[in-house]
Amino acid sequence: MTWRGRARFFSMILSSTGSVLRSSTRSWSSLPNSSPSIAHDLRLLASSLDICAELERMGDYAKGIANINLRSEGLSLPHILNDVYSMAEKAVDMLHRAMTAFANEDLVAAGDILQEDDIIDECYSRLYQDAAQSVLKDHRNIERANYVI
Repeated sequence: MTWRGRARFFSMILSSTGSVLRSSTRSWSSLPNSSPSIAHDLRLLASSLDICAELERMGDYAKGIANINLRSEGLSLPHILNDVYSMAEKAVDMLHRAMTAFANEDLVAAGDILQEDDIIDECYSRLYQDAAQSVLKDHRNIERANYVI
């Protein structure tokens, strides 16, 4: 991906974080409000509040990562950035499916997503190792590898 492509991607993250949170909130408000029990409603409410906190945390991380990449002004980062971009696409897809599974109370879909999370963790471990290797090969890669890690 070119520098301009990455800049558009990270600019999109910065501008869309708020809209993702707003659309997620709308989907929660459309959940059925006639539950068979108050306990279910309270669990749903508590879970929704936890999800809001996690979405805010993810948005903060996304903004930070986007700002770092925009400030790098096209710095020739290691080849592993393409893998980071691919991981980001997978993670966004997983988030959308997880929110849908939550809204539909679909335990099977949620379980499938949990298994995919292990794949993302493995990808991150490989990226971390690649970044560390790039530093060991050439100490001038420390700054670039730090952006990735």
